Amino acid sequence: MSDITVSAARLEDIEPFVASVVGLFQEDGGRHDRFLDTEWPVREGASYYASLVGDQACLLAVARDSDRVVGHLVGKLVGPDSMRLARFAVLESMRGAAGCSRDGRGEPSP
Repeated sequence: MSDITVSAARLEDIEPFVASVVGLFQEDGGRHDRFLDTEWPVREGASYYASLVGDQACLLAVARDSDRVVGHLVGKLVGPDSMRLARFAVLESMRGAAGCSRDGRGEPSP
């Protein structure tokens, strides 16, 4: 395995980015949240994530092993608003593909 690199997602990364989100929804969301629509990223993911590329309040990051996307991260800055008086960061989504961690962290549970 080569070194894994992480960089900001570009519009040309959206298809493999969404594939990573689909993996997260299937591996984790569908198992732990019976109300999660596991088909959402297939239907709406490309337009949703493409709209976030370049948004200064969002970070879309992709992890690559050579030229293959093996993970993603979505973070957002929110607030301040009428409920919270300070700006804060929210981790919306994060996944690393199985088999891409050198020491076992991030591997799915059996």
